[in-house]
Amino acid sequence: MKRTAVLLTFAIMAGAIAYAADAPTFSLRKVQLKDWTRQGEIQKVVGQKLYDLIDGFADIHMGFSYLDSEHMKLKKGKSELEISVFRVDTSDNAYGLYSALHQRDGELSDLADEASYSPGTMILWRGPYCVEVKDVSEESISKEETVAVTKAIGEALEGKHQPPELVRALPREKLAYRGVLYFHNRHPLDGIWYMGIENVLLLGSDPTSHTKVEAVYATYELPNGAEGILTIRYPQADEAQKAFGLFTDSVKKDMVSTNDQAPWRTLTAKNGKQTVAYQKDRLLVLALESSQADAVKPIIEKLAKNLEPKKEPKAKSAEEKK
Repeated sequence: MKRTAVLLTFAIMAGAIAYAADAPTFSLRKVQLKDWTRQGEIQKVVGQKLYDLIDGFADIHMGFSYLDSEHMKLKKGKSELEISVFRVDTSDNAYGLYSALHQRDGELSDLADEASYSPGTMILWRGPYCVEVKDVSEESISKEETVAVTKAIGEALEGKHQPPELVRALPREKLAYRGVLYFHNRHPLDGIWYMGIENVLLLGSDPTSHTKVEAVYATYELPNGAEGILTIRYPQADEAQKAFGLFTDSVKKDMVSTNDQAPWRTLTAKNGKQTVAYQKDRLLVLALESSQADAVKPIIEKLAKNLEPKKEPKAKSAEEKK
């Protein structure tokens, strides 16, 4: 009986894998764009060849497990657009690439799973795809035209997907959501908050490599100004503990006091600002150089609670079932 169950389970898994492998992937050829004319052929790029296409600046894509992409140019009168559709291994990583490519002060849109517009460029995320629509006209085209083309591509992609769990766990009150950044290695974070040469947070150090460490950087608009909160979830609890110690050691020379009340640690700097740290199990959360420690603590508490493992419902006893 057990052997039959194992064989049946394997057969179901094998069928699912075969279905996934045979499932049609998106192609720009499916997109119908009225009044726009394609210039040349659609270009398909796979793996490391992306570096040749975008002048060596493909590290950020590789860091989110880039697989392949399609690229085309469109023309309508004097208007020209460059379209890139990047495919990565998971929806979470596509969200990460989207969050890294769009401007952190961009205008959010509900196209597809999510999109962001900044003058000259629109970035869209849906499932394992991240789409970039870039205006390369001599004279800038209207926002409406850029949005219309992006919308057509988004509608040709299938499904509805949620952001990564770390992003969904962020308390929404006072959150500047359009600036959220999800990542796996320190490369995207360095552009926001540089931690120095040493990799004290044990994030991935190779910008081209995806790691099992997950991180999200979010900004909250609080009464006395914006505050950044960095949340990192490690594969193992001992990695989170080690990073906690390494980070503390790296900043202690600039601190005048340290207050430990597990799982909290508050580090007060010579300038009066405080770094609030929370470490429990696989989680490490940091509010860096905060001037509003009392305001960020409740946010961190709620975030950590949102990430607690869901408890299995308790089975009813025989008496309760009666």
